[in-house]
Amino acid sequence: MKQLTIPYFNLRGSVIFPKTSMGLFIGRETSIQALQFAKNHNRGQILVISQKRMEMSEPKGLKDMHKVGIICKILNGVLLPDRTMKVALEGETLFQIQKLSTKDGTGFAQGWVLNTDSKIQKISEQTKEELIELLVRLHPVFALQKKQDILEHLAKKKKSSDFVNSLLKLSFNSEFLLKKPKAVTGAQNNKLPTPAQMKIYNDKVTKQLQILQEQKFARRLDLIRNLMKDEIVRVCQDL
Repeated sequence: MKQLTIPYFNLRGSVIFPKTSMGLFIGRETSIQALQFAKNHNRGQILVISQKRMEMSEPKGLKDMHKVGIICKILNGVLLPDRTMKVALEGETLFQIQKLSTKDGTGFAQGWVLNTDSKIQKISEQTKEELIELLVRLHPVFALQKKQDILEHLAKKKKSSDFVNSLLKLSFNSEFLLKKPKAVTGAQNNKLPTPAQMKIYNDKVTKQLQILQEQKFARRLDLIRNLMKDEIVRVCQDL
């Protein structure tokens, strides 16, 4: 595997899925510096590494981070008057982190790109029905759509990674998701969740990254189903 070195920054309480875009407000000076370096010297590519504990203001090293990150493309970035940065990113591929380093105040990660594609197996009608039911329970607005439209959207995905990313996006990165935690990286975090809520978000990040790394398609679907069920329970408890 070819070793790569890429600038990185840390993300709290969230995961950027491959082929999914996300807007963030960045407050940490080191994160802004890494984004500016990536934009100017790395063709706009940057590694986003989720923290293990979103309550940490500054991770001390790789032990405080998940060892798989997401290489993202910087779509746009604007420095705001308060010295924070508004940025839009699009997830591309998974990256296995071997070690971290710092040069001139910018963080870099060394490692390699992960390939998690596997053959898409035939999905039973029962599994399709269950997935649609879970999506509707997570997002009542999906009840207004034809079930066939959602299935056709997923059926267009030829790679297992694309199918899983789309299902994760529909489930956990939708604008309709109730009570979704705000992704923060040191900016605009005056209203952080409670310790109990942060534990839930930390656990969910761990499980989402586990799904992205899983090689077996059937196992991936099982993990997504379980996570969707957990999310439905959480949402119902918060109502």
